[in-house]
Amino acid sequence: MIAGAPHEAPSAPAPAAPRRTWLSRLAAVPGWLAVVAMLGSLGLAFVPLSNPGVQTCGSPALFLLDGKVDRLPDANGRVQDADGTIRTLTKAQQDRAFNHKCSARVADRIVPLAATFGTGAIVGLVVLLASMVVWWRHSPPARPRPLVPPPNAAP
Repeated sequence: MIAGAPHEAPSAPAPAAPRRTWLSRLAAVPGWLAVVAMLGSLGLAFVPLSNPGVQTCGSPALFLLDGKVDRLPDANGRVQDADGTIRTLTKAQQDRAFNHKCSARVADRIVPLAATFGTGAIVGLVVLLASMVVWWRHSPPARPRPLVPPPNAAP
């Protein structure tokens, strides 16, 4: 002790941090994989698609949310652009418009992404519940409340 220093009462030791069990360490791996799968599928849902020479589809998520429809040429091969101008498509562009529709391209992209996102969400919830059970089972018991009323309580 240093001479002249004020005397400090010893404080109670800090409670020990809860130990991580092997199960909680094991649960971290699928938990992080679930987060990566969900974020990755959300990111890929916003990568734009196009039907070259016919239509710019945009991202699959926005295509579905905006309610866009496929631009298909009429019998003469004419299609109206987004700005309202009418143009005539070549035979190859007409075939592409009918055989490679934006709605089909969006469905081909969004269905696997939705499945990946859903699987990630389910795995994440299972890991969360398992972690809560492990925490609950390994947490210290709560202290019981004293049965004696406080001294200033009225009888």
